Amino acid sequence: MIKKHCSYLFYLYAFCFSLLLCTSSTAQYINIQIELEPELEATVLSELNFGDIIVNSGTKNINLGDPSMGIFSVTAINSQILRMELQSTNILKHLNPAVKATIPIDLQAAYNNSGTNNPDVATPFGGDNMYLQVNENAQKDRFEWQTVFIYIYGFIDVGNVPNGIYEGELSLVIDYE
Repeated sequence: MIKKHCSYLFYLYAFCFSLLLCTSSTAQYINIQIELEPELEATVLSELNFGDIIVNSGTKNINLGDPSMGIFSVTAINSQILRMELQSTNILKHLNPAVKATIPIDLQAAYNNSGTNNPDVATPFGGDNMYLQVNENAQKDRFEWQTVFIYIYGFIDVGNVPNGIYEGELSLVIDYE
């Protein structure tokens, strides 16, 4: 009886070992490598610059296409949806906090979604928030990097204010889907 029991154990061990060999010999391994890149990159190409202005000189305009306008480039994957918001002050304050004089400023933004830096074909934002699809003519099944150009322009009205440096802050906030 012990001999018969040992032979059953031997066959059981042999069977388990053969299963172990079969499962390990049919295993497959896959080596996967992926490269992750940021989905959006924004760069200031040119800062908005009204230059030196004389007191009481009145309105100074920087129009769309002028060399002094601000230019941003936003590089994203084609077919991404971008939400862009222009956040700017409506006054410039003197650098010296003791001087309370301000200069009114009104800024606008436009974009060119063709991939070229050409303000002649730019479309003005329809308000402070703008939604657009990056290169809406791109193939949806191919992911390629495309660049959208954003142009900042506008005017200031310089009245009888003390001499000095006046500054304000402009932010272009970009969210993407």
